[in-house]
Amino acid sequence: MTQHDRIVDFMQKHGTITQADASAELGITKLATRISEMKRNGMVIYSAWERGKNRFGENTEYKFYALTKKALNARKKALKVALKGSKKA
Repeated sequence: MTQHDRIVDFMQKHGTITQADASAELGITKLATRISEMKRNGMVIYSAWERGKNRFGENTEYKFYALTKKALNARKKALKVALKGSKKA
């Protein structure tokens, strides 16, 4: 199984993938490079930026990727709900 295959399999199972997911779950350290290769080979992959906290509690931004707009939008919606909940606490 290639790294491309692992990435597609992960996105099919989980909806989206980030560099942190790729590194921890798949052992892939250059996700953006693999995604670029896959796009050059004709695969449609959607992406968006997400804001979060790093392990030190500092603000950070990172990209996430999805095979479908539906999965991309579901993650965006889940993030908005999570952010609203954290502001109420």
